[in-house]
Amino acid sequence: MTKQALNLTKHVTTRMQQRGIRGIYMDYLFKYADRYEYAGGGSERVYISTREFNSLNTAGVIPADILSKIRNLCVIIKDNVVVTAMHKTQRTRRCN
Repeated sequence: MTKQALNLTKHVTTRMQQRGIRGIYMDYLFKYADRYEYAGGGSERVYISTREFNSLNTAGVIPADILSKIRNLCVIIKDNVVVTAMHKTQRTRRCN
């Protein structure tokens, strides 16, 4: 994924409203995400790793209330379009 403007689908905007994910959370996620994993079908799963979260927390770069909200935030991206957004509740499975 390149660092350029990403388009949001209607589906993701609906899911963001349903799941309480504000636009500012997405902005911070795209700025500081360091994990990009294959999610199947040519998509990528994008999120902030625990190590990056700890370094952001120590540095105080992001306000603590926002940082706690984006800790488990994950988005699925395909062809520079954000397909969906969710909260991670389990560890991501690794593909062999």
